[in-house]
Amino acid sequence: MKKLKFLILIGLIAVFVFQPANLARADTLSDLQQKQADLNVQIQANRNALNAKKQQIKDTQGMIASLDSQIAATENDINLSTSKIEVTNQQINKLQDEIAQKEKELEIQKENLYETMRVMYETPQKSTMEIVIGSNSLSEVVDRAQYIESLNYQIETTIKTITQLKADLENEKNQQEVQKADLEKQKAALVEKKKGMDLQKNQKTQLLNQSLSEQTSFQTKLSELTAEHSQISAEIYSQRMAQGGVFIGTSDYPFLSIDIPDPWSFLTSECTSYAAWYWNAKEGKNWYNTQPGRGSARYWDEIARTLGYTVSSTPQIGGFVVWRGPLYAGDQWGHVAIVEAVYPDGTIDVSEMNWARYSYTYRTRISPGNWGSYYYIY
Repeated sequence: MKKLKFLILIGLIAVFVFQPANLARADTLSDLQQKQADLNVQIQANRNALNAKKQQIKDTQGMIASLDSQIAATENDINLSTSKIEVTNQQINKLQDEIAQKEKELEIQKENLYETMRVMYETPQKSTMEIVIGSNSLSEVVDRAQYIESLNYQIETTIKTITQLKADLENEKNQQEVQKADLEKQKAALVEKKKGMDLQKNQKTQLLNQSLSEQTSFQTKLSELTAEHSQISAEIYSQRMAQGGVFIGTSDYPFLSIDIPDPWSFLTSECTSYAAWYWNAKEGKNWYNTQPGRGSARYWDEIARTLGYTVSSTPQIGGFVVWRGPLYAGDQWGHVAIVEAVYPDGTIDVSEMNWARYSYTYRTRISPGNWGSYYYIY
């Protein structure tokens, strides 16, 4: 007996421990609707964060692409500077060779001058009379003197010319050295610039990788929230059908696609598209989405005033009944249906889409207030 009581006690403890999750589960339609509304807020916040992260990734990728372009241009400038430095070096080496050649030529001419002077000084000195007597004619005396003078002049002129050419070459070489130094400074600056851009690119790449990881996390979370939202939606549809008075059938509504813009700028197979089709196609009224992006049922009082229709608390056959709270207060869409019948006790019949998921339904003798705050449009 004690053993039986002990097992019963253990069983009760197990029930107590493992039941809270089920007890906390939203069982009523109102609870499910509120949980759906809370999920809508989370989904929207997560979607906003995901979109912001996608934009950040796009911006970062753009900055990296820009840096890649700048780095490539800088590398090209560095290569160009290197080529210019090589050309300048070649010119400097060529000038150095030419200067060396001129120095050799200068040395040869100096030797020639020294040799000429040596011969002149070593020649026995003769008086003018002796030179005249020793010469065959006066012209021979003049020619000999002119030759020596011409030879000296030619050698001295050649030395001056070579000296000037050498000086010009050295000046040009100095200019090339200055140009080379400037090119090397430019190249060094470009190398530093490239290092800075490489660092920026590495930082941006790290940021991009982090953002891509965060994007994956946001996407995973969004998928989880969307799956949970779909599960809750299925439970809501199930409970709606379980309450009775709901008939799933077919109508003349022509659109079989889901969430595609219809001729009135609402989404097909949604309650708003069915109601817009009903008024335009069956009643000949003009109803369309006057504010794209805000066409959900919860904003239809605004559309009604824009198009000149009445918003009322009194039902009228063929009019809209629109819900927006409290069951729809936190919901981002609301719900709209067509009033098909009005009864003295205040109940109504309605036809609609998407009360049962993406299906046509007809509900009889419903009390609109059971589904939250509402109003009529006609």
